[in-house]
Amino acid sequence: MASFEEIMSAYRRHLSLPWASNLSDAERTWILWYAPALERRITAQAIEFEQAAREAGYGWRQVELSSLIPSWLATNRHARRLMKRPNEIAALSGDLLSHLTQAIRTQAEAQSERDILALFGAGALFGLVSVASVIETAAPFIRGRLLVAFPGVYEGGRYRLLDARDSWNYHATPIPPTSYL
Repeated sequence: MASFEEIMSAYRRHLSLPWASNLSDAERTWILWYAPALERRITAQAIEFEQAAREAGYGWRQVELSSLIPSWLATNRHARRLMKRPNEIAALSGDLLSHLTQAIRTQAEAQSERDILALFGAGALFGLVSVASVIETAAPFIRGRLLVAFPGVYEGGRYRLLDARDSWNYHATPIPPTSYL
């Protein structure tokens, strides 16, 4: 797995590439994948990703997915029951997905075609809602690029959150590419 410095280097290199304007939702999505052990460092140093984007001439918007879960729970009419039986939260994954998508859409509406909308905290979604479904519902609203900070594994064209068994095939651009490592 790549170190933080290698990930930043690959990200900066990716930022230096020209942006095509006629791309599909998947092609406008970048998945910044890294070892789950780096999750806290990546999230804590999100400002470095923002600075690199701004230095490259791009705008920046950010959504912290992990902070949206408590706000969703606080407004959920089943919150008390869910606190007593947390294993039932997954049954309401559709509600959580709608909540996440709305927060992302709010940021996307203010986004220009030269902005990156970054999603951090994807690891907090494990067992609640799939990152794939968040990307698939959010990507159509993105005008510029969608950057997803992804603590997991990318191999054989498949992504696995937190190196879990379940994986999905998504045609996003992986950063760093496996050829870089």
